[in-house]
Amino acid sequence: MDDYYDRWQDWLRLGAIVGRMEARSRQPTADPEVMGDAPAARLLVATAGQGLLLVEPEGIKQLLPGKFYGLTKYRGQWYAFEKQRWHGRIVRFTLDGGWEVVMWGLSRGAHQIDILDDRLAVVDTYENRVLLFDDPARLRNAWWRSCSPAICYPDGGLRRGRKSHNYHHFNSIFATENRVYLLAHNETLKTNRPSEVWLLDRSLAVVAALPVDASNAHNVYIENESLMYCASMEGALRRDGVDMFKTDCFTRGLSVSADMIVVGGSDVSRDRTRRARADGHIWALTPELKPLACMTIRNGPVQEIRRVDARDEAMLGGSDIGIEGDG
Repeated sequence: MDDYYDRWQDWLRLGAIVGRMEARSRQPTADPEVMGDAPAARLLVATAGQGLLLVEPEGIKQLLPGKFYGLTKYRGQWYAFEKQRWHGRIVRFTLDGGWEVVMWGLSRGAHQIDILDDRLAVVDTYENRVLLFDDPARLRNAWWRSCSPAICYPDGGLRRGRKSHNYHHFNSIFATENRVYLLAHNETLKTNRPSEVWLLDRSLAVVAALPVDASNAHNVYIENESLMYCASMEGALRRDGVDMFKTDCFTRGLSVSADMIVVGGSDVSRDRTRRARADGHIWALTPELKPLACMTIRNGPVQEIRRVDARDEAMLGGSDIGIEGDG
């Protein structure tokens, strides 16, 4: 039923009714149980089971309950993608817990969000595309009515939903001065296709698609032409195909700052109905990728990590990061 709904909801504009109803929902907050050592940094962590978390050296606080993925910042304001039952929404929030819905009716399968050339980029994973919205500060509507959305299909639309031969499960985006990099998960365990990094120009025209040595990969970061990504099923953080950090978990979520690299992960659960209840993990590493601290979040699979108190180089909106406490 879920796959059937995902396949037809965009074409039938089901978000106009169902998505709007879901966008009005609210839940009470409840701080999660954690174990281990907190990183010596302030982090925003999006989880699938414990909501949106603010992690600080002195403790952890749930800012919003729910299932969250993408996180970014624009002009002093934070944005997050929240997955609901049938659709997804974008919320704008503050670190003291204030929030508002600024976009609704999206596919529930969107993953990373970020800022690209002053536009909000939404990696619309289940729809095989990237959505771009002008003037993110003015968003407040259904996604198809929000600030003239541009739609990019790197490899075309889907005839049979996620069962289509050209479905890539695009999940992560990064950009340099001349290139945009899009990570294709490729559902390796189902298709036997390795994950890929798709190279696009700044207008999002495809230049090339390059396979990477990883299965069901997430996150992509480029520094000095060196490629870093989470080889998720292999439980690794890899740089140019070499394991720089290894765990026995499903790695996903990457924050890169001058003094610290933070990697997220979750206990592996092949049963999709139990994944939201798997434990999540955060590993803080030195810039040389030596372990500093590890924290476990009970029933909170980690989806994304962003640094709050320093510039996050893995986030395109990182150039907008201000002093600690900003936003």
